[in-house]
Amino acid sequence: MFVDEIQEIKFLYSQIGELILYRLHCQDSSDYIKIKDNFNIVLDNLVALSNTLDIKNGTELITLCFFLIHNGFLSEKVNDYEYCSIKTDIISHKDDEILMCAANIFSGSGCCRNTATFAKSMLDKFNIINNLVETNSTVNILEKEKLLYFNNKHNKRKNNADHLINYINDDNIEYIVDITAPKMLFYNAYNQFAYPFFADLSGDKTLAYPLFNYGYFYKEMNYDQIRTLTLEEQSEISYRVDKAVELFIKNRDLFVDFYFQNERYYHKINSSYNRICEKEKRLGLRLM
Repeated sequence: MFVDEIQEIKFLYSQIGELILYRLHCQDSSDYIKIKDNFNIVLDNLVALSNTLDIKNGTELITLCFFLIHNGFLSEKVNDYEYCSIKTDIISHKDDEILMCAANIFSGSGCCRNTATFAKSMLDKFNIINNLVETNSTVNILEKEKLLYFNNKHNKRKNNADHLINYINDDNIEYIVDITAPKMLFYNAYNQFAYPFFADLSGDKTLAYPLFNYGYFYKEMNYDQIRTLTLEEQSEISYRVDKAVELFIKNRDLFVDFYFQNERYYHKINSSYNRICEKEKRLGLRLM
């Protein structure tokens, strides 16, 4: 009996040691490195695609990102993006948190966290000023105001956010965009809330997002300092989006070529990602 207990203790210590080593050195595994390398190849090919289409500003680029995701051009199996809130991301080094979260996009399913981080990775590649925005999607106006007051007054970095979207600064034109749903939504900042474009800023906050001053991974952003866009500026952004979509539909053959150019990289990323997931399951670090 005593021998069995000793063996069990040794086994538990061995497991704990393996967990510690994995968390310390997860970024050194060959699959982890392959994900990063293949992801960066896809981003390089995105730059080439944008150059061919001659699009450069933040509005056109976020529209390109949305078009690629929701038309299956970033999915290994060419699936329309399927929302899945229960997917979890692999453990990553702090410097790679955004990239490893974004890499889930190539599976064809995920949640706001995956679409927003992919958009950030892409916009960063083009040197567009942007950030990830943690917010709350409740329709309860009093709850939104309470959360906003609490988080900003007390600099509460661990907030009750349940949604992740993107902030873009496009040549000093600042706005918020949500690319999770099949319809891309643009928001105008006003009095610490993000209102849908052309909305009555003094009206109902049901569709507005509270803008916490501490964003994803605790990067501070003072959203109360964002200038509210004029109707003309909102119209210009909407016009750019419409023209960009027209351009993409007209050149759909380029997107088909882009998919076949990158299909093998999607496959490699997904294969490496799945192998890491299986290892983390074995170590008891994930449920699915």
